[in-house]
Amino acid sequence: MTWHCQIIKTMKPRFELSKVPQIAARYTYPRERSVEMLVPLVRQQCYMTRDQLATLCQWKSSRSAGNVVKNSRKFVTEITRFALSTADERARIDLLILLDGVGYPTASTILHWLHRESYPIVDFRALWSLHISQKPPYSFSFWCSYVSGWRAFLRRAQSLCAPTVVTPRLFDKALWQYSNEHQPSSRA
Repeated sequence: MTWHCQIIKTMKPRFELSKVPQIAARYTYPRERSVEMLVPLVRQQCYMTRDQLATLCQWKSSRSAGNVVKNSRKFVTEITRFALSTADERARIDLLILLDGVGYPTASTILHWLHRESYPIVDFRALWSLHISQKPPYSFSFWCSYVSGWRAFLRRAQSLCAPTVVTPRLFDKALWQYSNEHQPSSRA
């Protein structure tokens, strides 16, 4: 059995999904408002500018954000336009990784915030909250497995928490916050 198949079999939340709204309510993260403000504009444009990409990268990982300027403005525009509009799942994630400063975690963040479909953010905290304690080998196979499992848990949380609306963002906040409160201090 491949590693990515094992993810689906072992992936499960470390908390009751009915608690998603309460856990997410405790979430705070710097500069989130700056990213929230980008969403309607980027969705209207149907692409990201290099400055918008830098803002989102800074929010996700300041370590890699400086590399964004290595991309030409045109390259960022064209890559993000295609990634946000294509019907091909692999093209969505793999094209974003072509951008300097963007790996799977940041590419997942772009899709999470800006794509019309529901996507998780690949983050060590969210992974830990779903019983993935070691950094996985990032690949398209891992990505597909993770997205599938995450979406199943999102649907389950939405069902359990109704009439409270559990958005993909609320679910991701709960995963991050639970880890922030309970994960041992050393990174997985």
